[in-house]
Amino acid sequence: RPPPHPFPPSEGWRFSAHRQFKAVYPSNHRSIYLMVQRLHPHPFLALFNGPTTTASVATRDTSTLPLQALFLANSEFVHEQAEHVALRLVEQPTAEEARIDDLYWRICSRPASAAESANGQRYLARYRELLQGEQGISPEQADADAWASLVRTLFASNEFVYID
Repeated sequence: RPPPHPFPPSEGWRFSAHRQFKAVYPSNHRSIYLMVQRLHPHPFLALFNGPTTTASVATRDTSTLPLQALFLANSEFVHEQAEHVALRLVEQPTAEEARIDDLYWRICSRPASAAESANGQRYLARYRELLQGEQGISPEQADADAWASLVRTLFASNEFVYID
C-alpha cells in the first residue's frame, strides 16, 4: 500500500498569486514521480538539468555539470545508499575479488573486468591502510568504510549515470 500523499490538508490551503505554494516534500521515489511545481523548480531536478516546468518537452537534454559530481560525492542520500550496498557486500563470506564482481553486477549490470577487479582491490587496500594508520579506525570499520567509498566511486561513474 503506498504511503499517503505528503500534501497539507486542503482545509489549510490559503494559496494565491501573492502567496504561492512552494513546499518541497522528501521522497525516495524515482524523479519521474516527484511533484513538480510550474513556478518553482524542484532543487534536485534543477541540479540534474530537469526539463522546464512551463512547457512540455519530448526529450531531456544531456548535461554534465560540476554540481552533479559534487552532489554524488557529498550527498547524505548517496552516502547512505553506498553504505547499504557496502554492508551487503561485507556480509558476504566470499573473497574480495568475488565481492568486487558482485558490486559491478549491482551497479553496472555486468561483471568487473580483470583490470577493474585489480584496481578495486588496490583501492580497498590503500583506503583501509589510510583509515587505520592515519585515523586509528578499527579494521572492521575501515573495511566497511573502504567498501562504501568504492561504491560511491561507481555511483559517480559515467556508466552508472548514463544509459548507453
